[in-house]
Amino acid sequence: MIVGDAGIFPIRYQYFGYSSDSLTHWAWDDDNDLWYAYGSYGFFPCDPYYSNLWNDDDPSMTFDTWDADGDGLYAEKYYDNFRGTDGNTIHPDVSLGRVPCKNPDEFFRYMVKVMNYETHAGRGSVNKKALFVGGGFYQSQSTKRSIADFLDDLYDIALLLGESGESWDMTEDGDTQSDVSPRTVIIDYVNDNLPQFINYAGHGAAWGFAEPNFQRADVAALTNAYQPAIVIAPGSCSTACFAQSDSYGAPPGITTALGLDNDSMAEAFLTDYTGGGVIYVGSLVSNQPPGHYFDSRFFAAVDSGVSRAGACYLSAMEDYIDEYNLDTANWSGWIRVSNWPDRDVGGKWDWFPPARFHSVYKVQFFGDPSLRINGVPGTLSPPVTTIDYRRWLNRRDLFDHLNRDLYSVF
Repeated sequence: MIVGDAGIFPIRYQYFGYSSDSLTHWAWDDDNDLWYAYGSYGFFPCDPYYSNLWNDDDPSMTFDTWDADGDGLYAEKYYDNFRGTDGNTIHPDVSLGRVPCKNPDEFFRYMVKVMNYETHAGRGSVNKKALFVGGGFYQSQSTKRSIADFLDDLYDIALLLGESGESWDMTEDGDTQSDVSPRTVIIDYVNDNLPQFINYAGHGAAWGFAEPNFQRADVAALTNAYQPAIVIAPGSCSTACFAQSDSYGAPPGITTALGLDNDSMAEAFLTDYTGGGVIYVGSLVSNQPPGHYFDSRFFAAVDSGVSRAGACYLSAMEDYIDEYNLDTANWSGWIRVSNWPDRDVGGKWDWFPPARFHSVYKVQFFGDPSLRINGVPGTLSPPVTTIDYRRWLNRRDLFDHLNRDLYSVF
């Protein structure tokens, strides 16, 4: 577990380019009837750098720097060469999560969430519940239904399904309510039922779940501090964008987004409030269809009995890599375009294969990867100390004291 938001714990930026030959990726602007240079070159925050540690093909497991050519661009990926430049690994070797806290108060609040969750989940009498929310974007609803079908032997699953600006239906215990307010239903269900899982797929952004219009500030209305939820949202764009990325129409050379913070749903659920979430799995940038398969495989790991949240993430990632043969995938398909502005090129690389490959790096785990999904018997209590937690910042003596308290608890 690494601790700290952007600017506190360092971020490795991955370089994503359109073409290894520096071709321009053009896009058509319908409003102005013109072609423009689309931002397909840029830098993206990438914590998998800390978990994909060694060369998968090397028996000696040599450390993978992600920069084999030594040019300062890490894990270079192009539509016509997914990882041939740096040869970097795509398999996570350790289970890793980031707690995106800005100060020690937020970190302490997060540790209390872990203890509360594991204590409550460890009580065998607890009725396990989950809330699955599916918007109208690309199979989001069918993904929720299919996961619910194989997980319903373990969890009592409520389905909230609809489209942005349209009618939403809530199905719980076989009964369906039509034309409900999705934002209100999310808040009421979480507060009344303390679900172990919240699962969302659909349009999204750093500010929230777009289709049900459930925003960062709405997390403050959740009163589930007794059992904060595990939030799984890889099938939604950018809700975990905790640090800024940048993109350009041509190769930029260096990033200007280095360490710049961006508040996202990951922070809102994990560190901003006492309720909300204890784990957040989401996409750092736009993810779209590839996230749905990862979504389903995470819950397949839960269903198979994998006990730790980080291990479920690792299992889902390996399934995802295998499903799409990403160990051997290395380039996109070529599409001819009759009116492409660059007549010498006359077409473009298909965006979907590299987007699917990029999901290996942009679906990220936030929180404690050792979290025990089914909890532990007994009660875990936060450490008690006379030191004022509001004055933690830069206080080494308190961290030493806290570490001793935590050791005595566990």
